[in-house]
Amino acid sequence: MTTIINGVEFFQENLTATRSHANQLLTVNSNFNQFLAKKHIYSVPRKKATRFKDGSFVRVPKSVQIEEYSMFLMGYGFFSMGAFSSSNSVLPVNSIVGRYSSIAVRVSRMLGSHPIDRFTTSMLTYDPRVQAFQEYLESEDKTFGNVPNPVLNGGPLVIGNDVWIGQDVLFTPTGVTVGDGAVVAGGATVTKDVHLMQ
Repeated sequence: MTTIINGVEFFQENLTATRSHANQLLTVNSNFNQFLAKKHIYSVPRKKATRFKDGSFVRVPKSVQIEEYSMFLMGYGFFSMGAFSSSNSVLPVNSIVGRYSSIAVRVSRMLGSHPIDRFTTSMLTYDPRVQAFQEYLESEDKTFGNVPNPVLNGGPLVIGNDVWIGQDVLFTPTGVTVGDGAVVAGGATVTKDVHLMQ
């Protein structure tokens, strides 16, 4: 059984593309490393070892699907990834990567977009939780009617099968899909979905 997300067919079952970043911190210990070894999930590419030290923490999405023979070669975070794929970057926890894909170093997603159709691009207009704004408004005995940011940030990175993503690629914060067989050149800024040209 497979899962189709944004036109890409994944072999992992029960995958869900979501804006949710719900995750948990797990403490690394011998049981954790034995679990990774048993499931053939690698953190070092060319020897039978682990780079996760006892007592350290790893971030794991609440709903993650990791196939055997996948490689998380950088950082202390996991995301859904298919067999024979490797990542030398720490992707957001809501990322989904298919099989046979390779992700170079320093690949990331921008943190956020600001609305540009208002009197200011400041978060003052849409994020009442920012401490500086709260304290200013309280000290001046003022209120400000916040209107939600119309730009939905934090969308998932959906990376298909047999994809190569080069070094220093930067993805839009709204989320993007890279289709099967695509190549994203190093240093690219990706602002919309990428599909292999037929």
